[in-house]
Amino acid sequence: MNLDEILIYRFIEIVFKLSVKLYYPRDTSTAFGILLKQVLSQWQSLAKTHLEPMMLRFVTELPIQQLHGLWEVILYLRAIREKEQ
Repeated sequence: MNLDEILIYRFIEIVFKLSVKLYYPRDTSTAFGILLKQVLSQWQSLAKTHLEPMMLRFVTELPIQQLHGLWEVILYLRAIREKEQ
């Protein structure tokens, strides 16, 4: 794991901690997605990091009730990357 990956994991952890809604995984996922999209709208270069593969991994490994907010983030990341090409 390189430094970029470590920093992205820490960033995701911070955003997640800010989003937690105890006992409500769907609300947590939604809040996480909203906050992450807000950050990405201001810091679009983040889309060029390991964030997208990490988010895809979350989508494949997390329980379904925790995915609600993550799909939009993946679409948003793809849109940013395609816009810059």
